[in-house]
Amino acid sequence: MKSPIRKSKPIFAIIALLAASVMIPSIQTYAAKGGGRTGGAGSRGAQSVRNATRNNARPQSDGEGPLANINENWYLEFTPGYISAGGSNLDSFFGASVAVGYKLSLEDRIQLEIGFYGSNNYSGAISYPRVSTDLDPVTAAETYTSVPLTGTRSVKATMVPVLFSYSYSIRLDSAERWEFRLTPAVGTLAMFDTWSINASDAAGTTNDHLSGSDSKYALALGGGFGLTWYFAERWYADIGYRYLWTAKVSNKHSAGNGGLVGGLPDGPAWNGVNAWNGLNAHFYTVALGWKF
Repeated sequence: MKSPIRKSKPIFAIIALLAASVMIPSIQTYAAKGGGRTGGAGSRGAQSVRNATRNNARPQSDGEGPLANINENWYLEFTPGYISAGGSNLDSFFGASVAVGYKLSLEDRIQLEIGFYGSNNYSGAISYPRVSTDLDPVTAAETYTSVPLTGTRSVKATMVPVLFSYSYSIRLDSAERWEFRLTPAVGTLAMFDTWSINASDAAGTTNDHLSGSDSKYALALGGGFGLTWYFAERWYADIGYRYLWTAKVSNKHSAGNGGLVGGLPDGPAWNGVNAWNGLNAHFYTVALGWKF
């Protein structure tokens, strides 16, 4: 039996990340005010000088000044990535996302993103009884014949995350070309899969060739961190990690009838959705951004 404390660790990590993103700006604001009334005027004056210096340091036509301070608040990002979903039959996804964002300040920004990721192809063994119903011509009674089938099941899927995120950035150098960010995120994750089952009896006289497609949507919650480098006036690169937890969803479909005939199962109650139902997804990304 798994420990309930282990299961809650990802949730605690998400809460800690959200708290850090909220607390750090508050702590900096408090510090800028001198920690209270004492020294507040001097600190506010220093903050004003800092802001004025930053504004005057925006890049001019000669290309001087901190690149991160260019006076364009909107930006676009293209982010190729790899997703590892440990514990799922579909455990590897490759793809990319596109995001549009807005800088609320030099430290704060929000963005909306949508991604498309294709999975590995999963294939595994399956066995189940195929039940047939016959009518006795004399007694008119129904008789049931159960034939054991064995074969393979396979599935592949496309993951589509739609996420809203907030980022708090910490400047790492005086030129402000480098920054470290904390990014909590919330949204939905959709999975569109296609599955198939091919099975037969030992004699090869009874065969099943089943296939279908399914789609599911689940709440996604998580966060991550990254390192950003402003290498040109309007361009930057980012490398990051994000953890996303997704809620489990009900699975109302099945391959075959999935019901009971004469008290015996008819067909395998399985499909591709079972291969990903509830994920702990780890995103590894490299982004290219353009400010406009």
